[in-house]
Amino acid sequence: MFREDVPLPDRETERRMQVWVTTFMVLFGLFFGIAELFPWLTQFSAAPPVFIGAGILLAIASNLHQPAGLPWQSAQSPKATQPKPPVKTAPVPPEPSPSPSPPAAASPPRPSPRGVGRSPLPPRLNPPPPRPISLTIKKPNSSSQ
Repeated sequence: MFREDVPLPDRETERRMQVWVTTFMVLFGLFFGIAELFPWLTQFSAAPPVFIGAGILLAIASNLHQPAGLPWQSAQSPKATQPKPPVKTAPVPPEPSPSPSPPAAASPPRPSPRGVGRSPLPPRLNPPPPRPISLTIKKPNSSSQ
C-alpha cells in the first residue's frame, strides 16, 4: 500500500502544515467557545461595586509606571536625589544708565536677553473691556411697505 515513488514532505512543509492545523484549531475553538459563552454572558449582571472595584484596579494597573505619591509632592527617586550639573550660560552685560535717577517704586522687572532669569509666572495681559449685551429685540424698519 505504501508507494515508494511518492516523495516524503521536507521539514519546512511539515512545519507549515503544523502552523495551518494549529491556527485552524485555535480559531475553531475560539469560535465555538464564544458561541457557548455568549448566552451565559448575556445573562450575567454585576453589581455597581464590582464595576467600581474593577475601575480602581484598572486605574492602578495603568499607572504602575508612575512614581508613588500625590501629584503635588515631589517624587523621591534615585535620579531625583542626584545633584544636577550646573548649566553654563554666557554672562549678561549690565545695561548702562545714561543719568543717575532715583529708583522707581513700582517698576516691573525687565526680562533679560535669551530668556535667562525669566519669571515662571505668565505675563499679565490687559483684556479688552467687555461689550455691553442688549436684550432688547428691535423690529426691522418697515419702510418698504
